[in-house]
Amino acid sequence: MSRTLAKGRLEVLQIYRLLQCVQDGDKLYIEKLISMGVHDLINLTEPREGNGVLHLASVGNKPDMLEFLISQGARPDVQDRRGRTPLMMAAELGYDGIVSLLAKNNADMKLVDKEGKGLLFYCIHPTKRHMRCLQVALNGNADVNNVSETGMPVFLLACEQAQDCEGMCLSILERGADPNATNQETGRTALMEATRAGAIDLVRVILKKGGNVNALDKKRFHAAHFAAEKGFFEVSITSVVV
Repeated sequence: MSRTLAKGRLEVLQIYRLLQCVQDGDKLYIEKLISMGVHDLINLTEPREGNGVLHLASVGNKPDMLEFLISQGARPDVQDRRGRTPLMMAAELGYDGIVSLLAKNNADMKLVDKEGKGLLFYCIHPTKRHMRCLQVALNGNADVNNVSETGMPVFLLACEQAQDCEGMCLSILERGADPNATNQETGRTALMEATRAGAIDLVRVILKKGGNVNALDKKRFHAAHFAAEKGFFEVSITSVVV
């Protein structure tokens, strides 16, 4: 994990001062601090949350400041105490411009946080901006088969929200996600979640790519059961006959 927490009184004082300058947009003083401060100050992180200068510029949606900091030597892949990169935080907020800018500057699309969640986990929200973030991530070869520490595949997470995020699900699946992605705790499959959401187009594509219609979760339920339970008769028929 690429993280450098400030240690000692001088480093801590200087990183907080630098972060304040980023917040204020004071580029002249940022340059002064970088040139006269402790070694590699621009890549240190504050000791509480582990935020660095690019985290702050990213969540503040400040592309001009972000580019300036990178030009001064800031590394895009510094992680906070929770393992989150500036890229992850920007994606979660739907700041597609920041995500594109970080991608352009070779941010690592395959890093995971302390919960084992990669970039795509942070993109799964039902907005057009998050969809654009997702496309940038997929174009950067983000891991479509990423599984969190709790046993949740990112494709399955997307399928749980297929009622609002069906386009995301299809994009992830088309880039090579396992059509039989399964929650390791519950046994629920991507097909089950897609049927629960009534996402018939997604159900069809999952089945076309080899989704197992006969799979049972840990309660011994299968996909057609969930479709019928929700009243999605057409999906129930599709999951049986396609």
